[in-house]
Amino acid sequence: IISVPLFIWDVLRALDIFPQKNWFIIENCLVITITFAVALSKKYSVEYEKLLEVEKEYAKDLILEVKDKTDNMLRTNEELKKANELKNKLFSTISQSLRNPLEMLDEVIHLFNNKKYTRADLKKYFVNLNENLRRNRFLLENLLNWSYSQLENKGNVILTRLDLIPILEDSILFFQADAKSKSIEILSYLNSSAYVYANQNMLRLIFINLLSNAIKFTPRNGTILIELKSQKPYISVEIADSGIGISKDVLESIQIKNELVSTLGTEKEKGTGLGLKITKDFIDKVGGIFLLETETNFGTRVKVKLKTNYNGKN
Repeated sequence: IISVPLFIWDVLRALDIFPQKNWFIIENCLVITITFAVALSKKYSVEYEKLLEVEKEYAKDLILEVKDKTDNMLRTNEELKKANELKNKLFSTISQSLRNPLEMLDEVIHLFNNKKYTRADLKKYFVNLNENLRRNRFLLENLLNWSYSQLENKGNVILTRLDLIPILEDSILFFQADAKSKSIEILSYLNSSAYVYANQNMLRLIFINLLSNAIKFTPRNGTILIELKSQKPYISVEIADSGIGISKDVLESIQIKNELVSTLGTEKEKGTGLGLKITKDFIDKVGGIFLLETETNFGTRVKVKLKTNYNGKN
């Protein structure tokens, strides 16, 4: 900015275009022009720097926003991937579970049609068929309740003040025959009443699934202990068995990876792995806490902590 006017002035003096007496006026004008140009350049330089800072901040915010959106997309993609894997595993489990009793029923019908059966044959088939149908009814009930809970908004779970004792007693009664068939003793130390805030249907499914697992993984002549403990602001329901426990790999898959894991019981009882997932989901929905302590060959202790007061939040 400064060098250009000075260069023009040197050229004009060299060419001697203006009389020497006008040089003073021209030089003063030139000085004023240069001063104004310098002041203007400083002003625009400051404004330009400010603009650069604004653009840098904007670029920084834009990069952070893009990063956040990318992270959200990756998380969503991972969740969708897990949901798809769960869906595929559920379909596989359901198809296998429903196929067994249908095949058995088909065999019974075939025997009747061909009149090739004895009373012993029928008894064997009916016992197995009854057991399969009972297991599938339990599976379908789990699936229906779990599917409904997935469709329902978390905030819509209705919590009411409930007495735990009748729900626990009904759950124990539901499995008395199963426990008796394996000579398993269920010991329960329950209070006369114990009130919590929860959802009745969810509580029923929680305890039925936990007792089902305890019986499944406890060998013959084993014991299952059910206790209530007050741990304000919770009541803890603890179910401990003398079973085979859970290996570290399976425990990691259940607790950390949140996967469906199905293992055979002590007498080759089949399962789907859905029961424990439903239990964890339902406990979370009623604002409870789920704890699992286990060691291979030394049994399992499950703790379900339920709120004794309600603050309007699940």
